[in-house]
Amino acid sequence: MPLSHSPILRYLALLPSSITGWYAYTYLLQPSSALWIFEFDHLPSGPDEYIFHTLMGLLGAKAVFITFALYLAVLFAKAKYVGVTLLATAGMAGIDGWVVKRYVGHGEWNHWGYGSFLVVYGLVLLGVLDGLV
Repeated sequence: MPLSHSPILRYLALLPSSITGWYAYTYLLQPSSALWIFEFDHLPSGPDEYIFHTLMGLLGAKAVFITFALYLAVLFAKAKYVGVTLLATAGMAGIDGWVVKRYVGHGEWNHWGYGSFLVVYGLVLLGVLDGLV
């Protein structure tokens, strides 16, 4: 049986789904503790604090929808759809890393490393790597 047809591998995709859900929880309910995710040194104050909390809310909403998409894909869809959803999540992590690199100057590999894992996982579920493994 090809690796991409393994039901266990499909259900293990609940792990990255849960990681993304944890990010959503952190962004929405504990935004000041989410500073380390983006390598920020300190919580902004004054008008910048309002902008910070607003942006954390937007990031939280993004993470909630990605989490639901992943959970629904794992529970109700075929492995190929789970693979595509993991690739979309990897794109999100890639852009997050680019933004961190651009504005903070470091810490991008915290996002790109996770995104790289998601790319490989997604390609496995799509069957692209079946002949290699």
